[in-house]
Amino acid sequence: MGFPIPISEGLYQLTVESVSGNTWSSWLLLTQPQPRQTLSWKDTRSWHIAPFDDFNSTCQRPFLSLNLYPHNQPDGAPIWSAEKHKRLPTQLPILDVPNGQYWFSVALIERRWQGALSIEEVQRIGRAIDLPDLDPEVLDRPEVLDRMAPSRSDKQSDE
Repeated sequence: MGFPIPISEGLYQLTVESVSGNTWSSWLLLTQPQPRQTLSWKDTRSWHIAPFDDFNSTCQRPFLSLNLYPHNQPDGAPIWSAEKHKRLPTQLPILDVPNGQYWFSVALIERRWQGALSIEEVQRIGRAIDLPDLDPEVLDRPEVLDRMAPSRSDKQSDE
């Protein structure tokens, strides 16, 4: 997973030149993100999202990006991914993938506009998982099946 390298806080001048020679320039102020862990693991298939306490209603709400990679190729393309913008889930849904080992990544993404630029802050957690990791006896219990049944919000993207 080729994650971008964080840029230090400060005032930057961003200048972009097109192939045809047109130039665009803007000042960019990058601040230090909150040193607060918003996203953390609860267990193998579920995570915790801390409540958003100082949310600016003029900005886009934070959303989740979920990605499942082959265990031996975590830098490649995901074999399953979803973005959730509403009712952020806190557990991995049942997926129709072959049994095996995978790398699972959850990212909480916050975006804000600064002039013509969109600034994105990402908190990402990842871990190796075995699928399926559910005990077949547990699957026979109706309350577990009800909880795991796909809902309308489990479609690939909910926007």
